Amino acid sequence: MIILIADKKKLYDIPDERKLHKHTIASLGGVGVFIALTFSSLLGISFAENPEFQYFFAALF
Repeated sequence: MIILIADKKKLYDIPDERKLHKHTIASLGGVGVFIALTFSSLLGISFAENPEFQYFFAALF
């Protein structure tokens, strides 16, 4: 999904002489990691048993 959005909006890291890659790379990978981490944490953490995670999510956002 993230790659399709990057493809539509032309959000690429274009290689130059300082880059190691030879072709364009989508630059929205961090967004996918952020979404996956957030949703998996919300589904897997019980806030009633671990109230300190509210500070973690405040810092995350």
